[in-house]
Amino acid sequence: MPLDYYFWNDYVDFLSSHLKNPQVVLKVAERATRNCGYSSVSVWTSLMKVVEVFYPQTLEEEDESKKSSVLLEKMLKVFEQACARIGMTIDGAGTLWLKYLEFLRRQVGNISPQDHKETIAEEANDTKKKMNVIVTLRKTFTLAENHLRTRKCFSSTMLFCWYLV
Repeated sequence: MPLDYYFWNDYVDFLSSHLKNPQVVLKVAERATRNCGYSSVSVWTSLMKVVEVFYPQTLEEEDESKKSSVLLEKMLKVFEQACARIGMTIDGAGTLWLKYLEFLRRQVGNISPQDHKETIAEEANDTKKKMNVIVTLRKTFTLAENHLRTRKCFSSTMLFCWYLV
């Protein structure tokens, strides 16, 4: 198998844009991390992007909140694997944390159902879910900041993103 992460990233991008088969794209992106996961942050960020876009399509859940919860768990697992395989180098740590935090931030907007005929109870429940995601996001930002500061790989980009929340 090729060990060049440029090849794998291009292949995953090609499959994502042309094949549109969620299972195949996920398997190829995961294979890329197995083949070059120790040498490249970009294969991990590519997998994170693929998981966010294609993983929900592979779930048989009809309930959107359950899909969202399973997606959050899957992304956390990918993030933790990436941290374990790459290690927390200056470049790698900042990039992985930022990609994970960007994903969490996007989830705040994705929680809300698209149905215009929501009841008041559903709206209250939806607000509670949004608040839980926001709390998780802020806790994760703080964790990222502490983690990167202790390893002396805290970047000005991370600090700027922290102040945006």
